Amino acid sequence: RSINEIAMMNIEYLGINKSQFLNHVLKFEFKLRGFRLAGTNIQDLSPLIVYTQLDHLDISEFDNIRDLKTLKNQSLMTLSMNNCKSFRSFAGITDLNVKRIYANNSPLKELVSLGGSKVEKLDMRDSELIQLKGLSQCPFLIDLDVRWSKKLKDVSELESSAVETLWIQGPNESKFLETVRKMKKLKWSDIIK
Repeated sequence: RSINEIAMMNIEYLGINKSQFLNHVLKFEFKLRGFRLAGTNIQDLSPLIVYTQLDHLDISEFDNIRDLKTLKNQSLMTLSMNNCKSFRSFAGITDLNVKRIYANNSPLKELVSLGGSKVEKLDMRDSELIQLKGLSQCPFLIDLDVRWSKKLKDVSELESSAVETLWIQGPNESKFLETVRKMKKLKWSDIIK
């Protein structure tokens, strides 16, 4: 179908895998609730502000996104950003209402830039995390998944975090057991050797 034909439809969920179509799509004011832009490699997310009902955004496999400063969608609840190789910071996240982030295979080394956010669930499996520095500054983060983050060495901030559900699996999890035992708010944990 042509972009004009699509524009006439009442679409709530749209996926685009070629960045050349994005400019055409942005000309129309869809009432999108979900938008999958995986692999389109746009650099500026600010044009997405026209989607005032956007609940879920998938920008996985973006090679140009370094942070979230240009993302301004207040309705956004879920952000998928798996395999974003240039991503360096969650800067801009505190201005949003995002509750769930999926950032598997992320190059981030720590979580300081997530501090003060409204994020409740963070899934960073297979990430480059070295430490969980900044976790104690995330008062709403109750569900954390860092399975197979093989470089993770320091989880000391778990003890003072709000995390209730924790997933750790990989080569270093046995080293983290003492800290996990001290977690006052932990309700459920999956630590597998």
